Amino acid sequence: MASCVPPSPQQDSTVGRDPALQFPFELSSEILLLSIDEDLTVESTVKRPLALSQVSKHWRSVSLSTPRLWSRLHLQIRNEDTRYVSLVETWLTRSDSCPLQLHILWSDPEALIPHPVLQAIVQHSDRWQRILLHLPSTALASLAPIKGHLPILAELSLRSGDFIRPSALDIFETAPMLHSFESDQYYSPLDLSLPCTQLSTVTTAFISIPQCLELQRRCPRLEKGTFILTDSSPQGLDIDIHSPFFHSITLSSYLADINPLLERCTYPQLVYLQISVLPVSPRAQLPSFLARSPNLRTLDLRQVQLSSEDLVACLQSVPNLVTLELAEYGSGDFFTRDFLVAMMFSPQRQSAAGDGDTDHAVSNSSDYLVPHLKHLEITVSPPDSVVPLGSFVTMVESRCGLGTGNQLTSVHLWMENLDTVYEVLGPERAEDVKERILKLQNEGVDVTLSVP
Repeated sequence: MASCVPPSPQQDSTVGRDPALQFPFELSSEILLLSIDEDLTVESTVKRPLALSQVSKHWRSVSLSTPRLWSRLHLQIRNEDTRYVSLVETWLTRSDSCPLQLHILWSDPEALIPHPVLQAIVQHSDRWQRILLHLPSTALASLAPIKGHLPILAELSLRSGDFIRPSALDIFETAPMLHSFESDQYYSPLDLSLPCTQLSTVTTAFISIPQCLELQRRCPRLEKGTFILTDSSPQGLDIDIHSPFFHSITLSSYLADINPLLERCTYPQLVYLQISVLPVSPRAQLPSFLARSPNLRTLDLRQVQLSSEDLVACLQSVPNLVTLELAEYGSGDFFTRDFLVAMMFSPQRQSAAGDGDTDHAVSNSSDYLVPHLKHLEITVSPPDSVVPLGSFVTMVESRCGLGTGNQLTSVHLWMENLDTVYEVLGPERAEDVKERILKLQNEGVDVTLSVP
């Protein structure tokens, strides 16, 4: 077992030469921990702790007396590869009684069990706190001894690489601290026996809309959800969700029409919403869904088929929005002059500028679209997009004018064809746009026009 006694200066011949020796032991220990990021990678959990322990005798003593430094581990194991067994045992010993964060990646498509690495970590399941397991489904049975021995497990991620239905689906049934669960398409949370009523965060892939509704029904205290949807089969669409706890949700689909889901769900405390990659426009239900989320502060729409008229209708439903992120790809057509005019404060006087530039006057901002907006980010990827840049800058100016009360503080426009847009404007108009952007920046507005 590693010693937790601070190292003595007499133990190190570098006394008087190493400035670090002047630090209190607790501060030296915290410095080592700050050098380790949160990602469970080989670099962060193996290479960096080893490198820190080899700087000097003093730093080795500090590192060996800092159990938390060794409580995180990423391993990529293979069926007949036992070289990591001693490394695992060393980390488990040096981490003392600290909670463990483990990322175990099994490289072979089929598991040869029992595996000594899994056997070693299973013996310490009472210390599991954050666990990421990427295993062949046949390996799940080798974790059977952990059932009922997960007193502090808080975050669990299960991934596989095969379609074989795993056994031992009840091993995580008793985990009194479990609040976060993540899975891919091979480990459906509906197939596993999980303490659903205590889960607050769920991320899962390739589930149908009926399954998504059923999952929310089983997890009534969800606060954050990420759902990658497959289809919108009408079967099972008889569940209505009204969740007072949901504050963040991400919806993505390459196949499904999410309108049936939006119609069935109400999240009055929703603060963050991201929707991406939808093959069918959600315009039928999205405005009314947004209207049922009066506390929404961040809206992020990516590759969503919405016209500028649809987008304006959506924004009319979220008057308290603070952050708006929009990404237009492929056939998207929301980034138009009509959309920018709708976003302006006082868009009543239009000039004859060649690209639709618009004059504005200071007025009551509460009468306009998303009046509390502070942060705006727009990405326009199609290289042949016609970008009304003059109208965009005028819109920004109108929302940053004195007397509006609530003004934009950061604006980012990313365009693949930025140089082409400037060429279309012509030298004089392009220079005018650049000068106006510089003026906004000098007034403290974070304005960026660049290539993504």
